[in-house]
Amino acid sequence: MGFSAKVIGGRTARRALARLTADIHDVRESTARTWAEDVYQGAAADVPVDSGDLARALEIRVEGSGATTDARVGIWSDDEYYGQYVEYGTSKMSAQPFMYPNVRQANRKLRGWVADGVAKRVG
Repeated sequence: MGFSAKVIGGRTARRALARLTADIHDVRESTARTWAEDVYQGAAADVPVDSGDLARALEIRVEGSGATTDARVGIWSDDEYYGQYVEYGTSKMSAQPFMYPNVRQANRKLRGWVADGVAKRVG
């Protein structure tokens, strides 16, 4: 005994799913960029300024696109290695966190950014 079914509108459904996948990838990419900008702006405002080198060394790095977007904010310059000591402190210096509080704050906003992005693209 066999069973068969004909799906009416199958091509339309496949096209809609392909568009949805592209929209979701766009949301991921734009949300990653928004997150990075938010962290960067907060860290730049909060970083302790002595010479200003640490603030100038802050960078946003976004790699990939769509579903594979990776956004980072940090200091990659070897000259500003002391940023970790400022952030976490040492036995002789109190911590002056400027990255972690802004990462936490941006992470709390993520769900809203994703929801807004989906609502704009998917409706």
